[in-house]
Amino acid sequence: MMLKNDNTIQSSFTSSKIFSLWFSRASIRKTIITISSVLIVILASFFFLNRLTLLSLFLFGSILLTWRNVRLSIFLLIISFFISPKINISPGSFESIFVRFDDLILLAICFITLIRIKKGELSFADSDLNKPIFYFVITLIISIINGIFRGTISNPLMAWFYLIKISEYFIVFFLVYFYTRDRKDVIFYLTAALIGLISIGIYGIFEHFHPLAKLPYPALYRIYERGFFYGQSNHLGGMLAFFISLILGFIVFNDNWRNKILFLCLNFAVIFAFFWTYSRQAQLNLFISLSIFGILSLRYVNLRSRLIYFLIISVITLIVFSSPLLQERISTIKGAILSNDIYGSSFAYRLNKWKMAFADSKDYLLLGTGLASRHRAFYESQWVMFIAETGLIGVSIYLWFLFKVYKLLFLSFTNIRDSLCSGLISGSIAGLTGLVVQGFVCNVFTVTVIAAPFYVMLAIILGSTRKLSNHGKIT
Repeated sequence: MMLKNDNTIQSSFTSSKIFSLWFSRASIRKTIITISSVLIVILASFFFLNRLTLLSLFLFGSILLTWRNVRLSIFLLIISFFISPKINISPGSFESIFVRFDDLILLAICFITLIRIKKGELSFADSDLNKPIFYFVITLIISIINGIFRGTISNPLMAWFYLIKISEYFIVFFLVYFYTRDRKDVIFYLTAALIGLISIGIYGIFEHFHPLAKLPYPALYRIYERGFFYGQSNHLGGMLAFFISLILGFIVFNDNWRNKILFLCLNFAVIFAFFWTYSRQAQLNLFISLSIFGILSLRYVNLRSRLIYFLIISVITLIVFSSPLLQERISTIKGAILSNDIYGSSFAYRLNKWKMAFADSKDYLLLGTGLASRHRAFYESQWVMFIAETGLIGVSIYLWFLFKVYKLLFLSFTNIRDSLCSGLISGSIAGLTGLVVQGFVCNVFTVTVIAAPFYVMLAIILGSTRKLSNHGKIT
């Protein structure tokens, strides 16, 4: 990329070259063969090996693959964020400890990166997000220690596992940021995310039309609530809303009609899976995201792109109001908010939990009761969880982190004149805003299927725009 006198970025790749790389037949064929082989091995091992043997072999295989090709391991890591099963390594205990395949792939990538890294090559340490991330992790550690000594954390081991999981998301950000060097890397990692997204969408559509889907709940069957993605409809609904905004950015900002149509088909496939979650909080997320996207991006595109955007919004609206089940879910929002029945209203149930969480907050105002002092599902709100468990210090630092993220994304968006990057950044800003709003009634930044893809997208954007200055920082 080259920095022009008007402070705009001009890609050395044209838009047609970028998307020809994306959809090249050889690349797709090689990727499909690799992914299919890995999935077959995983499924075969899952049925014939015990848990620890399976995980040990998978870790060993991940290390070998990473040694041969780090970027291919990151590719598989990104896909596994979407489709990896959770394996319980503590059956029979009171608190279940789950390990996912992405945990092992991430461990392998970290191990190989630390071995191979050269002195002076620590460019992943040049991110403008270093300070808020570092201070937030330190605050989490202090909150755990404080909670253990004050007796608010009954299971210290689980608290440290929570810390490791949240830290993994930041490690993912640094690694993808470090290994995003050029436009080919951006396309490569985005392809992995889209493959994972397509897998989720196909599964959701299959589940919706499966005959068994109509038996337990003939009036309202929410996908992703049972089976492989047990209890994940709200979380996956939020993740799908984020990617709907992201893909909408590619559609609006791309000038190639073939690519517009391809992304349009992908988005509508994802939209149907999204709506069949019947998640009201995800619907609110999408409404906020699409509104922000419209405000943010339409001043930068031509009239034809604006018409396409409004056409897509109109079709989405028709889909929403053509479904009686969805109309019923939307029409009951007012009653759910005003109801005092904690067993009949999800909102009343959440309010009751929040009151319990804040009942003794005055005694733990600064550092909270400590990370994992309660189960994550207790809160059903990211912001209530952060306030209750990390106190005013923890939530303030994380809000500082989000402020820095918004600042970097807006600076990149206003300085970049490239269809791929503009679409990616505008969609990410809109999608992030939707997640922040959904975070009031759902855990979003501590759940893998939402947090990990978000941090991957953030790393891709900032990694590809680090050349805006000589020091790798946006000034």
